[in-house]
Amino acid sequence: MSLWRPPSHSPRRGFWARLSGFLVGSGLSSALVGAMVVPLAGQPGQLQMLRTFSTASPATVLHWTPGVESALVIPSLSVALDSPDDHAVPIASLTKLMTALVVLERLPLALGETGPCLTVTASDVALEQHDVLTDQSNAAIALGERLCESTLLAGLLIHSASDYATLLARLAYGSSALTLAHMNALAHVLGLRATHYVDLSGFDPGDVSSALDQGRLASILMTYPVVRSIVDQPTVTLPVAGTLGTYQPLLGTNHVIGVKSGRTSAAGGTDVLAMEFPLSPSVTSVAYSVVLGAQGGDLITPAALDALHLVQSALSGVRQVRLPTGSPIARFGWPGSTTTFVTSAPLSFNYWPQWSTSRPGFGLALPAPGRPVKPGEVVGEVVEPFTHTHVPLVTSVAAAPPPWWQRLR
Repeated sequence: MSLWRPPSHSPRRGFWARLSGFLVGSGLSSALVGAMVVPLAGQPGQLQMLRTFSTASPATVLHWTPGVESALVIPSLSVALDSPDDHAVPIASLTKLMTALVVLERLPLALGETGPCLTVTASDVALEQHDVLTDQSNAAIALGERLCESTLLAGLLIHSASDYATLLARLAYGSSALTLAHMNALAHVLGLRATHYVDLSGFDPGDVSSALDQGRLASILMTYPVVRSIVDQPTVTLPVAGTLGTYQPLLGTNHVIGVKSGRTSAAGGTDVLAMEFPLSPSVTSVAYSVVLGAQGGDLITPAALDALHLVQSALSGVRQVRLPTGSPIARFGWPGSTTTFVTSAPLSFNYWPQWSTSRPGFGLALPAPGRPVKPGEVVGEVVEPFTHTHVPLVTSVAAAPPPWWQRLR
C-alpha cells in the first residue's frame, strides 16, 4: 500500500513567490499613498491679509450752516452732497457761470487765445448805463471800443460785470434771448433740475437754482483751462474800466482758487468756492463748496466763510497712508513655513474712508501650489487710486511647501 504526499517545493521557488508578494503589496501601498498625497500637493497655501482699506472709520461731521442752502461737490471722489434744506432759490450773479459756459460751448477758447472780437455800440453803452443806475455790477465801456472774448470772460468772471454778459451773448449767439434759451437748454441737458434762468446776469430774482446744481455746474466750468486761469486772478485790467478786483473774498487764502460770488436783496449772499487739496503727494484735486442765501455783513463774505467751513469740515476726514518699502501686506505659506508679501517701493497717498469710491487696490498672484517660494519673488502689486501707481509686492523670505506627511493631516 502506498501513501500520497504533496509535491515538495524547492527553496528557490519559495523565495520567488515571497518576493512577488512583497512587490505587489508595496506597489499597492505606494499607489494608495500617492493617491492621498497628490491632491494635497496641488492645494494652495494659506493667505492672510495684513493690510486692508475700508470705510471703517468715524463718519466725518459736515459743517452745514443753519438757514442757508449748501452743497459739497468733489468730482475726484464722486462726492455730491447737499444740506437737508437745499432747494431752488435766487442765485444772483452765480447765473454768470452758465453764461460763461454757453459762450465757451459756442466759442471754445484755449489758453493764450483772444477769441473773436466785437465793437461796442451806442446800444451797448446805454445798457451799461442802465446797469449803473440799477446798482448792478458793471465795467465801464466806451463807444467804438474793441473787446474780445478772453477780455469779456475775464471781466465777467472776476469783476462780475453784467454789461459784459450782454456783450458776450451778442458775440456768441447774436442776441440775449437766444443766449438765454441755450442757458436753460444746457441746464436741462446737464440734469440741473432746480435751475432756471430769466436773464444773463442774475439780477432778476427769477434766476433760481439749488446749491448742489451750482456745485455741479462750477465743476464742469472749471474743466476749461481758460476758466481756471481767469478765476484764480485777484484783479483784471480792462481797456476802459482799468484794473478791477475780484468779488471772491477768500481768493488766494486757504488754497482757494475761485470761483464766483454774488449778492442781491432777494438772493442774499451766494458763493461757489473752489479749494485745492492733495489727493497724493504728486496729485492735487479741487473741492467745490456752495452756499446760497447767506445774511449779514456785505452778504458775500458770510457766504464765502460758510462755504470755507463746509469744505474744511469735509477735508478733515482725510486719512494719510504711508507705506514705506518693506511694508507687510499679506502672509502666505503653510504651518511651519511662511513668507510675507511686502512692498518693494514706498507709496504715499490720501483717501477718505467715508467716501470709498477711491481706495487703493491689491492684486495678488499666489505662487503655484506645491513648489518652494523664493525670497524677492514678485507675487502681486498695490495700486494707488489717483495716479494709478503700481508698486510690486515681493516675498520677504523663502517658504518651502510642507512635507508630504503634513499634507496627510
